[in-house]
Amino acid sequence: MKLGKQELSVSCLIRRNWLDTEMRAAINQTKVRQYAMEIKDGANFPLPVAFIDPKDEIVRVGDGFHRILAYEENGVDKISVDLKRGSRRDAFLYGIESNRKQKGMPFSTGDLEKCILTLLKDEETRKWQQNKIAETVGCSQGYVSTVAKKFKDVVDRPDTIVDRNGVVRSMPQSKDKAVVIERKEKALDMFARGTPKIEIGRKLGVARASVQRYIKDAMEEAELVKCPHCNGTGLIKQGET
Repeated sequence: MKLGKQELSVSCLIRRNWLDTEMRAAINQTKVRQYAMEIKDGANFPLPVAFIDPKDEIVRVGDGFHRILAYEENGVDKISVDLKRGSRRDAFLYGIESNRKQKGMPFSTGDLEKCILTLLKDEETRKWQQNKIAETVGCSQGYVSTVAKKFKDVVDRPDTIVDRNGVVRSMPQSKDKAVVIERKEKALDMFARGTPKIEIGRKLGVARASVQRYIKDAMEEAELVKCPHCNGTGLIKQGET
């Protein structure tokens, strides 16, 4: 199939699961009807952009979902599209970029969440650092972190990530609260039995400085007693008033 401006059947574009590359949370039917009326009145819209994957010959829409549905609503069988060579990833990345530049409707909060989740689940883009995902989607890094935490049960963390310079780096160890508490308890138990700090660190896979911090925190906590001036709701060091 030739690339560039090509005439394709609407049924070829609106295939089964064709919305898997649509980065909006839902189709805006009001906008579809608006576009349909404008097309009938002679409006000229930019060509929808689609990608054909050489591996499976599937045509995937990258941009122009609402325009395509508007043509379908008007009973049009074939439309002109800008056809490019690329994978599903190329298609959804193109869609994200187009909407970030606000070529169509601006992204809503739900749309941004879907974009981030898509990037976090894709085999390649899941390796990106959160700041790169934020730049790609057009949101803050904090929001990417929020979405990642929200969907942590369905998003697998990669063993490595690729930073903005293209360098592959190992993912940092998880700082899950339960894991940290368990690690502290093991460190204190070994220290109480006379295990050297450097050996504790080696066995737990943490730095010696971390072991020292665990021990220091435990010693400080052991010196704390309930404050007599606040009905026991606060803590102070023994001997302080």
